[in-house]
Parts: sequence; structure tokens; C-alpha cells
Amino acid sequence: MRFLSLIFVIGSCTEPVPVEPGVDSEQENTDIGEGGERVVCETHQECESNVCGVDDFCAEEANIVYVSQAIGAPGGCGTKSLPCENISLAREVITENRKIIFVSERLYNERLSFDGQDVQIFGDGLVRLGMVEEDRDRDQSTVTQIFLSSDSKVHIENVIFDASDFRVPGPLKVAVSLFEGEPGVRPSLTLKNVAITGYAFGIRAFEANEVELVGTSLDTRINIDNAEEVKVSESTTGSFSFNAKNIEVSNS
Repeated sequence: MRFLSLIFVIGSCTEPVPVEPGVDSEQENTDIGEGGERVVCETHQECESNVCGVDDFCAEEANIVYVSQAIGAPGGCGTKSLPCENISLAREVITENRKIIFVSERLYNERLSFDGQDVQIFGDGLVRLGMVEEDRDRDQSTVTQIFLSSDSKVHIENVIFDASDFRVPGPLKVAVSLFEGEPGVRPSLTLKNVAITGYAFGIRAFEANEVELVGTSLDTRINIDNAEEVKVSESTTGSFSFNAKNIEVSNS
């Protein structure tokens, strides 16, 4: 095992990048080429679906669950024209082939849990995740915003975690927690262009597989214990404590 402690890695903060709304789904899908090939992309703005996938291709609308608090529905939802009203509903709609969630604008006060799921959550750069109000006086030592267990693989991009209005006294606030399921079955997490503020811990991981931080800004601590791999890149800032078999830092 290797132990690495980094205090305030120097680099500019990368802010989540706003995504312009896509065209109506009734219009021609420009995310598919004339020959049926997928369209290569570098930014979300290039894609009609609003999502440039982790594989650098525009994601197809059919593979995305859309979320909008402003116009969303409480059920039978997930399309661009009829989005879900919150992320918890979208989580119930995802499938093996439809595992991308695109979230539009506003503040979502939710507590989410993923157990063995492969999920990609993209925000429009204006999305904030806040603590659930009922947790303010919760009679327990720790409250976690997003909980990953078993072999979950979660990618979160262009989202702001904001617990700044959730003041002490109260439980310890953790943005994302990772825990092993059965022995050797561990979750993975990627945060890209994410900001985390107001928490005691940005990430708290016990027995993780892989944790990757890309262009992420934190005003809080990250504690990762006994991970297979940790990667930090693109001007990620924060206070870190890592214990992992492999650690890669390319934080220019």
C-alpha cells in the first residue's frame, strides 16, 4: 500500500460548464451520422442530446433519463419532453442500456444510494445537490448525500454539491461515501468538473476500487482508505488523504 497526503493542491479551480438546452426531440437527431455512426464530441454543447458521453461520443436520447425540477413529472418520466422531477425518480428508470441521467437547473435536496449500479450523472453546470431538510436534526453521527456500495460504478459531471446552508450543530456531512459490499466487491467513483462545498468530507471511502478526480474543486477533505487506484488530474483542489495500491497525480 502507498499513503499520500496532499494539502491544497495548487491549480486553478475548474467551474462546471453550463450546457445550452438541446433542440426538441421531434427534430432530426444530429447525434447520429448519415451512415448511422455516432458523432464524436469534446463538449456537451456539441450534442443535441446535451450529453457528450464518457467515451467522447454524443449519447443518444434513448439512452438518457432526463431530469428537470421545473417541468418534470412524478412518474412515467425520463424523456426530454417529459423529464422526471428529481434524481431519485430517474434512478428508478435507469436500465443496463439506459444508464445516463441528465439533470437540468435548480437545487435538488436528495439523498441517493447506488448498490451495484453503473450510472452516469451529468448536470447542466447550474445544478446543485443539497442536503435533505429532515437530516438537519437527524439523531445520528453522519449523514451522506450519495452512498455507493458493492460494485457500483458512478460518474458525476458538471454538478455542484452544496451543503453550505446546512449548518452545525448537527450530524457530520459527507458528500459521497463508498463502501465494500461482499469481500472484494468494491465501488468506483469519477468526479469531473464538480464543486463540493460545506461538507466535513467531500469523499469518504472505505475499501474502494477506483476513485478518479478530474478538474474538481473542494473546500473540504477527501479521505480514501484501502483503494485499488486513485487518480487526480486537471487542477483538482482540496485536502486529500489517500491509501491506495496505485496513485496517479497529474494535476497541472
